[in-house]
Amino acid sequence: MSDRPGSARIVSLDGLRGCAIGAVLLHHYVQLKLPLTTVGWPNFLNHLLTLSWSGVDLFFVLSGFLIGGLLIDHRESPRLLPVFYLRRGLRILPLYYATLLVLFGWLHVGRYSHLPAWTYFTFTSNHGMAWFGTWDIGVLSVMWSLGVEEQFYLVAPWVIRWTQPARLLRVLLIVVAVAWVCRIAARLVDPTGASSRLLMPCRMDDFAFGMIAAWATRSPAARAWLERNLPDWWVLSLIAAPPVAVLLYLRVRMDEWYLPLFGYTCLGAFYGTVVYTVVVRQPARLVALLSWGPLVSLGRLSYFIYLWHSIVMASVARHFLGRVDFPLDSLASVGLLAVATGVTWALAWISWQIFEGPLIKLGQRQAY
Repeated sequence: MSDRPGSARIVSLDGLRGCAIGAVLLHHYVQLKLPLTTVGWPNFLNHLLTLSWSGVDLFFVLSGFLIGGLLIDHRESPRLLPVFYLRRGLRILPLYYATLLVLFGWLHVGRYSHLPAWTYFTFTSNHGMAWFGTWDIGVLSVMWSLGVEEQFYLVAPWVIRWTQPARLLRVLLIVVAVAWVCRIAARLVDPTGASSRLLMPCRMDDFAFGMIAAWATRSPAARAWLERNLPDWWVLSLIAAPPVAVLLYLRVRMDEWYLPLFGYTCLGAFYGTVVYTVVVRQPARLVALLSWGPLVSLGRLSYFIYLWHSIVMASVARHFLGRVDFPLDSLASVGLLAVATGVTWALAWISWQIFEGPLIKLGQRQAY
């Protein structure tokens, strides 16, 4: 498959999505399980994985790029809204609701949850977690980002449809600014930082940066300007990379005040720059790395893996240890994580073959 902008599928973006889910796995499977210490290999790994939680930010930017590009391409189509929501519904809803039925109907996790089940079935768990200022139990806490994504899907088609193409960049930059204001306001009202990281208005600049990258790939004037003023792909990365390096140096945590102040904005700009670089500049070594088969497979299976990796890990731990949580402090615990990763990947492949893949093909039969 081609890696040219506008092609049916951009393989290297699947690899980038693989990096995003890989970062999430490292955060949940490794960083959160490391012993609390300031010396030795646990401290080194904890420092190395400081920003592993930001894999979700990369997912948001990729969604902005892919969904934004699709909406820009079909902006004038009278079938845009019904086809878009049908395709998104077939991609997101069946697996999501099947997962919730397993969690609430079979595993009965509702008895341990901080939130009522209806918040998950209505994609509003991010609001519930923000209200209580804390994550829900592990197998449910990952659902917050699905709420943010769905809320983005509800708004994005109307923004593109109502915005004249000549004004789109200006509108998206305003969205970035408004998201920053919302985060600062949320942080002042909610010192826990939960609202500033969980509510869609506070995170919509990630999607906006992705949509700006999508706009730039489709604007001859923007691409010509970037080629003329920033001729080498690495220059683009260097512009956005230093602030991210500062976040790494500070070992930023998700409850730190400087995340809403400048951290989220820097991460969104950095990931948006990377997406644009991969699609337009196509540096050979980076594209080759992102086109590596296992990484591409990980990216294509990332939706199932994201929803199920905590469920599988808890199930494996309960089977072998009799409890769902354990520290990463021995070879046996590393082996458990390896088993959980392998089982999750295998289940994701099966789901893709018999469930997700056919539903996606069904949606693709509907043309814009």
